[in-house]
Amino acid sequence: MRVIVMAATKRAGMHSAKNLGIEPVAIVTPRSRDAARGVVADRIMECSSLTPEMRDELMPLVLPSIVTTRAPIDMVAATEKALEAAAPHLTDADAGAIEALRALARKIDAWDVIVEWALSDAAATKGARPAVPQNDNVSISAYLKYCDQLGLSPVGRKALGVKDGGGSGKKAKLHALRGGKSA
Repeated sequence: MRVIVMAATKRAGMHSAKNLGIEPVAIVTPRSRDAARGVVADRIMECSSLTPEMRDELMPLVLPSIVTTRAPIDMVAATEKALEAAAPHLTDADAGAIEALRALARKIDAWDVIVEWALSDAAATKGARPAVPQNDNVSISAYLKYCDQLGLSPVGRKALGVKDGGGSGKKAKLHALRGGKSA
């Protein structure tokens, strides 16, 4: 893991990293503010020697170096892919749930963008906190419940009797014999 250490002094940063068994990719201090420029890291470590004022000064300089190890997932595209794979067992009766699932996927994707904007705005203003709206703690759980109900998750496929390979189980075969209509 690539770690950038923020500390009051380079010596304090090296000491803290050594105690934790970390080999930092950069140590950023008030005297070496640009030490992380051009460096790519997975994590930021703050030393105990760092004052809140120093942290506020250094954080905007360090944040551009942080990257995620995975590319962000496009929830709308992933949802469409899952719906296409599940097409054999979905019927017209599922249309409302499918549209609700799509709306939730769009909302989840939009939330990530809103958070990125808030973090960028905060980084541009010294000492500012991100102005992110209330956390959305229901969209993902609701999305997963819809996936279960539509047979787009392992639990949902098991409940519907649909095998992971796309083949149908007993319930799905009975559903097909009824012409895709439920009793």
